[in-house]
Amino acid sequence: MEDEIITLILENNRFEVDKKRLINKSHYFHCLFSPNFYDSQNKEHIINYDITSSMLQNFIEWIHDDERVLIELCYFIKSSMVKYKTDNFIDLLNLLQLAVLFMADDLISDITDTIILYWLNPEKVIDVWLLAQELAISLLTDVCLSVCLDRFMDLPINSLIELPINNLKQLIENINVRSTTKYSHYVLHEWMDHNTASTINNSIINIPLTKKSKFVQYIIGYKLENLSNKKGYIYCWDGIQLSELIELKYLKCSGKDLIGSQVTGRGFNIYLVGGEYGLGTGQFNQIIWRYCLITKKWYYFGRLPSPRRHMIAGFLSNCMIVVGGVGRHRLKLSSVDMFNIHTGKWAKTADVPECFTEVPHYSIMKKKLFLLRSSLYIFYPELESWKTIILENIPLPIAHHFMAYGLVIFMIRDNDIVLSRISNIQEKICDDCLKLYKDHAMIHTMSNVYPSIGLFIPGIGFISILSKKCQSCSYSYLETDNRTRNNPQELILDPRLGSFDTIDPKTLYEVSILGNL
Repeated sequence: MEDEIITLILENNRFEVDKKRLINKSHYFHCLFSPNFYDSQNKEHIINYDITSSMLQNFIEWIHDDERVLIELCYFIKSSMVKYKTDNFIDLLNLLQLAVLFMADDLISDITDTIILYWLNPEKVIDVWLLAQELAISLLTDVCLSVCLDRFMDLPINSLIELPINNLKQLIENINVRSTTKYSHYVLHEWMDHNTASTINNSIINIPLTKKSKFVQYIIGYKLENLSNKKGYIYCWDGIQLSELIELKYLKCSGKDLIGSQVTGRGFNIYLVGGEYGLGTGQFNQIIWRYCLITKKWYYFGRLPSPRRHMIAGFLSNCMIVVGGVGRHRLKLSSVDMFNIHTGKWAKTADVPECFTEVPHYSIMKKKLFLLRSSLYIFYPELESWKTIILENIPLPIAHHFMAYGLVIFMIRDNDIVLSRISNIQEKICDDCLKLYKDHAMIHTMSNVYPSIGLFIPGIGFISILSKKCQSCSYSYLETDNRTRNNPQELILDPRLGSFDTIDPKTLYEVSILGNL
């Protein structure tokens, strides 16, 4: 069947296609041309579906396409998909429908990736969501829902009021929707005014009085495969045990490993930022990669405005903040850049008060960045300024071998203890451990120096720096760890690479059980 050509006939148009490629890339044509079908030996096949010739031509172009084009200097896509990056949106959706019709799984995957990379903006995402739902493409449906939840207040009201009631309920009642109660009521009232009583069909839409997303904590670790090779992994902490999520995206250049990168998270995504390929080489990774917890794939996300390593990277609302670190020629950086992930624009903000060459102790809470060096620095994004808190007579911790930090930071969110930074892990936190810290508000920092000192910051709460050992389980929340690792496969946790949380992807469809009509 080598180089055998089949002619597809659509109305008055004839399209020649490589039969072997067609069979290999489409389950529909694989079955059609199998020996079990009467016309399997025919050289022509009439397409009796209501499709346009341009749709079929685009499909055939993809079938014949073996060329991959380098995009953004970091990833490849088929040359036939390049035209859908910035234009031809309707053609792309039509091609998606044809891919489902002809059961071309690889084409569905290519189109899904293209849509995720370029087309999930507020103006388009609802159309894609409804189509993906209609075509039963579950991954694309889920990704679109996650974007709608995140950008709910940016979605066009004209699109929202046209939604079927079940789709509107999925948004408004979801615990993860980013919306004020007032705005949710506004959307609901506009939708009810626009739709008839028969459309509503006695359905009740509950608007949660309070919304509380469920979060999962992550930390970066690595395993030594041999003396010269180590692999990084993202680990998930559920409050009881640590489990491996995925291998960290492998980035290497000229045989050099990526050093000084940061990993952070927001929503249903994890981001890998910056780093240098070997210290002092001057070869930096300026690409930001995004790992989608729904599709379980890495995607290109953006580029840093300037190269840097060993910086702080995190999220303040919908802005990624990148602070300090080391740039070209090993220069210490005081600059702070913020990237609005919704507008795709970078902006400069106030320089960090104190430079650093290793990632310092830091935490993000209440939409503010806390950075601990010789003093405690707090960044207020709404003011674009730093506040300095002098920590007098507070002994600062010392980092030890195989221990990334001499400091562990816990955050309090709605009276729940949330693990923000991990130094050493115990399999289970006993009740007395929780009681030990339950009375401390906002941030708990524990060093291997015993004194407990409380410091009240207006508008923030108490900052407590302390170290205590649980009397029940004798677990010290910060133990020096300078043991020699004899097992090269042993896991080594490194919070300096990243310690963060995301929304639990298992709760994508979870709704609040409390609310009002």
